[in-house]
Amino acid sequence: MSKDSGPAFPGDMMWSEAGMSLRDYFAAHAPDSEITVSHSHNNYLGEVAKKRYEWADAMLAERDKGPA
Repeated sequence: MSKDSGPAFPGDMMWSEAGMSLRDYFAAHAPDSEITVSHSHNNYLGEVAKKRYEWADAMLAERDKGPA
């Protein structure tokens, strides 16, 4: 499976055409309480985005393992 794991809304042409992947969806919905970055960091927004995609990658890895 690709890193993006396909479209987030495969049956919804509007979202599919826009190119939102499941990885993007997971990153956008990562809980704020789990995203810890120092506000004094030079690249604060870049670090927040990086942490959100790390969260999304972990979600996809668990999903790829299949049923427990």
